[in-house]
Amino acid sequence: VALLLTGFLKHHMDAMEAQSGYMMPALKYLVRISMGPNEETFKICVEFWQTFSARVYLQNQSPSFGAMGAGAPLLMDGMRRDANQQRERLKLYAPLLAEVRQVLISKMVKPPEVTIKENEEGHIVRVEEEDTDELALYKMMREALIYLTHLDPEHMENLVLQRVAHECLERKDTLERWCPTMLNHLCWAIGSISGAMQESEEKKFVVSVIRDLLKLCDLKKGKENKAAVASNIMYVVGQY
Repeated sequence: VALLLTGFLKHHMDAMEAQSGYMMPALKYLVRISMGPNEETFKICVEFWQTFSARVYLQNQSPSFGAMGAGAPLLMDGMRRDANQQRERLKLYAPLLAEVRQVLISKMVKPPEVTIKENEEGHIVRVEEEDTDELALYKMMREALIYLTHLDPEHMENLVLQRVAHECLERKDTLERWCPTMLNHLCWAIGSISGAMQESEEKKFVVSVIRDLLKLCDLKKGKENKAAVASNIMYVVGQY
């Protein structure tokens, strides 16, 4: 179903957008599919959201922008619209894009790892992780989140800070049985949007995130839990 729906939307986007009564239910259904546990289905959905968010962003930036080329049917289909149409379109999509942000943040995959090794000549070199399906998925999710941040940086900032506050400060009663999985996904998502906000806003955003993470580290009991929080703090700091 996901493959059929995304393929149809990609190749008939302009026609579907002209009929919002059909377009919005289709996109909402795709959001629900994105929440499912099947990894292959999720990859199909992520690929669509990456392309769709890029299309909406490019249209919003340059309403008279021409075709993007034969390699991207979703982007090249109906790129010409005036500024008023684009503002109305973005307003229509705003609640849906908010849901997409939440899904991608909650399911963000692990970023690529970089290790330091000594090569045959005795030189210390950086070795990046080889291309894998998970790395490809991370790159697609990262690009989608960056476009979604550009489209509404205030919502992205508020959403992330609410998630951090919930994870760090509103779950004091569950600290004993706390699992760092959701925190990992959240911090990987935070790291992926580095550079997507205005510099002044980004500085305040990162300070708020780190402050709450440090509070969480203080609240945690046990070396393993503290180490899990500390590693996420180091990752976020390293990305910014």
